[in-house]
Amino acid sequence: MRDIGTIGLDSWAEKIGANHTAIGQGYTPAGVRHGFAWTRRHGSVDLGTLGGDSSYANAVNDLDMVVGGSWTAGNETWRAFVWSSQGGMRALDTPGGGRSEATATNKSLVVGYSCTADELACHATLWKPARHHDR
Repeated sequence: MRDIGTIGLDSWAEKIGANHTAIGQGYTPAGVRHGFAWTRRHGSVDLGTLGGDSSYANAVNDLDMVVGGSWTAGNETWRAFVWSSQGGMRALDTPGGGRSEATATNKSLVVGYSCTADELACHATLWKPARHHDR
């Protein structure tokens, strides 16, 4: 057994990738929920946000790329993201202009959903983000 720590207050791990990268959620010292990643090399790392209050890590791939959702500045829109230890967190484009979330990833593709700006329709979405990861 190994305690992989916290990012402030409580944290919980939910998934693990092929390279032993664990991902989960935790509460920062300010009491807001952020996604985190744990690796042997970096320990527990707060993934941060896209400028809003919270984020959620949903999946990690074999390249240690994490995907999920995060609030943008002012908690305006929940947006899909991709994160790596080298490139940090960046938003994925949303075709309809509304909320989105990335739910799974492999070595080169990300899937999830994106909605129209008026929130009347949400669609399954496939992204192919530019690669930015440690290797």
